[in-house]
Amino acid sequence: MLRHRIYYRLKPFVPRSIRLGIRRWFATRKRKEVRDIWPIVPASERRPADWLGWPDGKQFALVLTHDVEGKAGLRKCRELMRLEQDLGFCSSFNFIPEGDYKVPPDLRDELESNGFEVGIHDLRHDGRLFLSRREFSRKAARINRYLRDWNAAGFRSGFMLHKLDWLHELNIQYDASTFLGACNCAAETGRQFIRSDPLAMFDLWQAPHWLRRTPLHVAPGLHAFLIAPGADG
Repeated sequence: MLRHRIYYRLKPFVPRSIRLGIRRWFATRKRKEVRDIWPIVPASERRPADWLGWPDGKQFALVLTHDVEGKAGLRKCRELMRLEQDLGFCSSFNFIPEGDYKVPPDLRDELESNGFEVGIHDLRHDGRLFLSRREFSRKAARINRYLRDWNAAGFRSGFMLHKLDWLHELNIQYDASTFLGACNCAAETGRQFIRSDPLAMFDLWQAPHWLRRTPLHVAPGLHAFLIAPGADG
């Protein structure tokens, strides 16, 4: 969208306080427009017709992820890992490959050796990953290299921006860039999701599903990948 192109080109030059003020203004307007359907859309509590249930008779599943978006967050990864270990949790840490910090290999190794997952969070986290298909294809090649080098299986784009059909160029096992209830719209618009977006509602029946490949998709040997509902920490 043209609005997104303009915003992310200007973003580096706009003070953070002003950006947050603008976002709050948009969020307030949006909440008024969707007050009848957000945060939970009516009838979302119904079990899907083809839902087989969670394995072993479990009642629910918890997906705990962390998007590490700056140096301050990077410094806290080990502390957070130890805290989760004490509480019996195990999560995924999503790192930006070409952001404003470098991910130490020993940190990735330590996380994985303790049962945690390392994922890819965008490429540069600058809001420009999906500006054009040609540009995305060029960046997808670099993302795939990081996926291979880091032995990573999952991906989440920055700012929840996405075009689901394009993601088949990534050699991933799952994507966590969207909310399940928004997948159909996201494939067409690639729009940004914020917590006040009516399409980013917290459905009571959020569950993973497969996005299958069509002949138009070009990722060699990849026939489908898992869409995981967004649940970042």
